[in-house]
Amino acid sequence: MFRKILLTSMLFWSVYSSKSQDLWKVLDHPNTVYDVDIAQEAPFLVLTAGKDSLGRIWDPNTDLVLPLEGHFTSVSSIDYHEATASILTGSYDHRAILWNLKGEPQVILEGHEEAVVNVWNTSDFLATISRDHSVIIWSRTGEVKLSLKGHTGQVNALVYQSNSDTFYSGSDDGDLRSWGKANQVVASFDSGVRRLLIHGKSNRIVLGLKNGNLAMVQLDNGKVTLSEGHESMITGLAFLDEDRFISCGTDGQIKQWTLDGQLQSTFEAHENYVSGLAVSKGFLVSSGGDRKAKIWRIE
Repeated sequence: MFRKILLTSMLFWSVYSSKSQDLWKVLDHPNTVYDVDIAQEAPFLVLTAGKDSLGRIWDPNTDLVLPLEGHFTSVSSIDYHEATASILTGSYDHRAILWNLKGEPQVILEGHEEAVVNVWNTSDFLATISRDHSVIIWSRTGEVKLSLKGHTGQVNALVYQSNSDTFYSGSDDGDLRSWGKANQVVASFDSGVRRLLIHGKSNRIVLGLKNGNLAMVQLDNGKVTLSEGHESMITGLAFLDEDRFISCGTDGQIKQWTLDGQLQSTFEAHENYVSGLAVSKGFLVSSGGDRKAKIWRIE
C-alpha cells in the first residue's frame, strides 16, 4: 500500500539558464539512491532504486510512496515502460524483477552469476546487464532469448539499433561491442565504458566513460570523437531532445551537451555524487549518494 511521506520543496538552478526555479521537490531516502526513472502516467510518478534493497514508486502530487519489496540486497537500477505500464528492477542479489504499478512482482529473472548493474524494459524484450561480464536478453515472460558474452569486464550499458537489428554494449574493459550480424569490438578506450546513448538519425553512439570524458562513435565510418566531460566517472546519459543530451557524474554535476560534444551548461545537482537521471515531458529527476532524488521542471 502507498505510504504517506514528506516531500521537501526547494529551489534549484535551471539546467538551461541561470534562473532559479521553484515548485520542485526532494524525495528523501534512508540510504543511497542508485537510479531513477519517470512514469509519465496519470498521476505523474517517480521511480527510485535504493541501497536499502527497495525500489519505490513515488507520487509527488499526493506525498505517497509505494515500496517494491522483493530483492535481498541493493537495487542497482530501475526502468519503466509506458506501453506495458511495467517496472523492471535489477539488484546486487543477481536477479531482476518485473513489477506492475500496484507493486506486485510479475516475473523474476534469474540467470546471472554476479550483480545485475543495469536493466532495460521494452515492449519486445527485457535485458539484464551484469558484473559477470554478460548481458541476457529475455522474453517478457522470463525465457532467455540471447546471452551476450565476450567482454572481459563488468558490462554497464546496452543500446539497440532497430534498423540493423544490432545490440551495442559497453564495459569496464573499455570496449564498445556490437551483437548482430557481426559480433565484434567497434571501438576501444583507455577507460571503462559506463553509459551509452544511441542517436538513430545521425547513426551515432554517445559513450560516458569512467574517466569522466565523453566519446562519440560514428557507426557508418567508425570515427571517434572525444570531449572532456566530468571531473570523475560519468554515471548517466539522457536525451533532452533530438539535438541535445545531458550527462551526470560522481562529481555531483549535470551537464548539457550538443550531439557533437560541445558543452553548453553545467548544473550543480547533488552534494555527493549523482548516480542516475531521467528526463520525460518537461521533468528531470536525478538520484544521488546524498540519499535524495530531486525533481524539477525543464522547459
